[in-house]
Amino acid sequence: MSRALELLHAALEAGKTLTEISEISGYSRTTVSLYASGKYLNNPAAVEEALIRALDVHLCPHIGEPVAPEVCRRKALAPKPFGGTARLEWWSACQRCAHKPSPTLKPEKE
Repeated sequence: MSRALELLHAALEAGKTLTEISEISGYSRTTVSLYASGKYLNNPAAVEEALIRALDVHLCPHIGEPVAPEVCRRKALAPKPFGGTARLEWWSACQRCAHKPSPTLKPEKE
């Protein structure tokens, strides 16, 4: 099962409706329904990307709001900031957070 489908089923089990999911993903309710049931006939890559972007969020313990994975990654893996206590506090919280992503190796340039 793809990550998008896992997130979609989890959101539905948590009480979100297909209409709500379609609104936050940017796709029609029909498209989301067809994808959820495995009957979507077109290439699902764009739908999956939109669903992951819309549903793959977690509650940031520092700010108490939902945060997308790319924001979490950018904040947690950035170098230690200087010149502002708010930025340093957020960065410090990210360093000890359970959601902190592990850095991935970048491909070597030839």
